[in-house]
Amino acid sequence: MLSDIENNPIKASRFLQRATFGVKKDDLEQLMSQGVLSWFEEQATLKESLHLPLARAYTPNFSEIQRVRLRAKNGAWWNLAFQAKDQVKQRMAFALSQIFVVSFNGIAGKPDRVVYYYDILLKNALGNYRKLMEEVTLTAAMGQFLTMDGSRKADPAKKTFPDENYAREIMQLFTIGLWELNQDGTPKLDANGAKIPAYSQEDVEELARAFTGWFGKRNAFRMTAKRAYHDTQTKHVLGKQIKANLSPRQDIRRAMDILFAHSNTPPFVATLLIKRLVTSNPRPEYVRRVANAFKDNGAGVRGDLKATLLAVLTDSDAINERGLGDTVMDSRSHFGKAKEPIVALTQIGRGLNIDSKHDAWNDYFGTYSILGQAPLEAPSVFNFYTPDFAPQGEIADKELTAPEFKIINAQTLHDTQDLIHRLINGASKEHWIWDKTEFEEAAKHHEDLIGLIEARFFCQSMSNGLKNRLSALLAANDKLKKHKKVRVALYTALTSPEFFTQEALS
Repeated sequence: MLSDIENNPIKASRFLQRATFGVKKDDLEQLMSQGVLSWFEEQATLKESLHLPLARAYTPNFSEIQRVRLRAKNGAWWNLAFQAKDQVKQRMAFALSQIFVVSFNGIAGKPDRVVYYYDILLKNALGNYRKLMEEVTLTAAMGQFLTMDGSRKADPAKKTFPDENYAREIMQLFTIGLWELNQDGTPKLDANGAKIPAYSQEDVEELARAFTGWFGKRNAFRMTAKRAYHDTQTKHVLGKQIKANLSPRQDIRRAMDILFAHSNTPPFVATLLIKRLVTSNPRPEYVRRVANAFKDNGAGVRGDLKATLLAVLTDSDAINERGLGDTVMDSRSHFGKAKEPIVALTQIGRGLNIDSKHDAWNDYFGTYSILGQAPLEAPSVFNFYTPDFAPQGEIADKELTAPEFKIINAQTLHDTQDLIHRLINGASKEHWIWDKTEFEEAAKHHEDLIGLIEARFFCQSMSNGLKNRLSALLAANDKLKKHKKVRVALYTALTSPEFFTQEALS
């Protein structure tokens, strides 16, 4: 099956499109000559390119000006998305940031906490999910964002009770989901055909007790425990016991073990990763195979994210592009996804080999207002969109999902197209810059320029319709200078609906 990727430039390009933030000039040749497993292993061993050191270098001590703090965070993120060598870890960290959501918007005044948090995701991107769960739980960023910070054991006299926010969200959004699941991700049904809740309000209350006694000091990145505020009584969560008289850390570990071992966790995580990286509507068989990799990496280890990600990227459904559907035609047409706006932009940036005139990569401060999305700026813990969102119309009527369409609308498309125009034309003194030499050389022959754009941005599978459109456009503007031809062709191609889909509309 891996030979299908290694011997097919189209499939190899699509593998890279899903595994990284975009395809650079020599990436395809390297993957095909090195082989998928060797390439993936090399990526896994690369040292993580961290964000916090860059952000601190860009803005010493994180100025108290909100605009400057955001620029530092964004600059570090764009720099590494475009230029970091550890592309698989960078891409996986971004996917994980949309599962374990923390947002700058909910942690005003603590930008370093948010960037440190993202680096935790990056360091654990190909590690173990169990370790990641605990690392995330104890960060000051998560404690502040989901209000576990300062949660104390119940005091009936004062009528105060543990905060339930994190207890609820770690179950609903990070581990087991709302409904009991089969291993293929489909919901289990009771005798009446109704879905079965995965947890109860009592489970939330009991788990919240296990999370008491943690506090984030003023400038700390991690919370510390204060046993005096921790509930040490016996707890019962999801049918499992957390015995009495454990320390705050011991309670956390036992709670994590219960959630990690739950039968829902493998298919729940598998489904989320497939939706973020490959297709919005995976077949149950695809989910089951990835869930099995999560349950056992082949060496008896549960929760190995490296093995899980490799299963996501190299599954037969990913390689052969099969989605939900009773017929071959439906299966093909239901495969793929709309590109996240921010990922579409990283693919453009990497394809153009973007660099920056400004030391702090100080462009595009307002990416959230333009794209409807920006790193670590989700509007809530529910991310920019829910994984089961379906826009009204044909998609909803067919009981399919298209999460990204929650933030893709006429205004964001217009603003994104304007951003792409500015990027291609270099319309800012501090603008990101790109070397036009390769594209201008190709522009001597129209078919060569179209071929280069197809290889760099369309996984070598641009539709004949778009090729013909570009060919006619270039022919009509044949007297333009080469640099103007390049701009016209790139803008037309990169603002096409075809570019904004994960798979070509062929």
